[in-house]
Amino acid sequence: MRYVLIICWVLLISSTAGYAVEENKKDRHNKSTAIEIEAGELKAFATAFMNVQAALEEITEESGEQTYKRTTVIVKNEGLTIERYTRLAQRMNEDAEFKKAVEEMIQTIKKKSKRNE
Repeated sequence: MRYVLIICWVLLISSTAGYAVEENKKDRHNKSTAIEIEAGELKAFATAFMNVQAALEEITEESGEQTYKRTTVIVKNEGLTIERYTRLAQRMNEDAEFKKAVEEMIQTIKKKSKRNE
């Protein structure tokens, strides 16, 4: 059941990601202009991404709609729109440098969290 919900979430995100694909096609000529992101937004995205992944791992018997609502709250709590989160999540799949930056930020967040415990 969990895998069905994850697939629903991915399909839902994919359906809103059309704009990001077009934006990336336009910017492939100049990689530095493709979806600019500030350090604060990178931290917000990394936190949201980490929390969405954790929530998806916990889900057992939720409907696709419940899963979407739950993950939407997580994303919005970090100050991101669903559209922006989707664009950044897609960029992780297309841009190895960006993916590395997000992964490094997640590790930094986890280390700070452990120190604060």
